[in-house]
Amino acid sequence: MDFSSVVLTEDQQAFAAEVRAFLDEHLTGEVYARRRERAYNFDEDLYVALGRKGWLWPRWRRADGGAGLDDVCVRLLEDELDRREAPLLSGTPLIWPGVEAHA
Repeated sequence: MDFSSVVLTEDQQAFAAEVRAFLDEHLTGEVYARRRERAYNFDEDLYVALGRKGWLWPRWRRADGGAGLDDVCVRLLEDELDRREAPLLSGTPLIWPGVEAHA
């Protein structure tokens, strides 16, 4: 196994900057305050904004509502969402395959 550092391409670096800027805009103090006030970890406005960018299902093709991202960009997105403790629905990945198969 190769455990060397991953060198990001210019496109991947630009994507990482786009993710950071997006989250700077959407993960405001109000979002975190609402999260503290409720008993669940979900913010609809953030979820909708991520969906508009195709980032809820980032590997999916754009034609199917995803972003068509490669594995490195998906990891960049997931790592930044995790680092900032973004309030998202954690069960969605478990539910969606059934919806996709039977809806």
